[in-house]
Amino acid sequence: MPYVPFEYFSAATCGKVADGDILICKDGSLTGKVCIVDKTLLPHEKVMVNEHVYVIRSNDKVNQMILFFLMRMDSFKKQVIDFDMQIKRHKNSDCR
Repeated sequence: MPYVPFEYFSAATCGKVADGDILICKDGSLTGKVCIVDKTLLPHEKVMVNEHVYVIRSNDKVNQMILFFLMRMDSFKKQVIDFDMQIKRHKNSDCR
């Protein structure tokens, strides 16, 4: 597991993981995979993700567990993968 210096973690304004956060892979072979964070299973108290993972944290109007189960549905994963493909096509067309 890669580590970042504590100073980097302290200065970071995004990417920090909290208990109950939903994490979703935004690209690569794991695109659309989601999990929910259980801090008791993590090796350290202070954890952050890299640029390939989004941290989803709902507000008080949306139940985090319901959101997590909706995001695990195949239809949601398909939408994420389709969106990723559209972005890749757009980036490739800019290179010509």
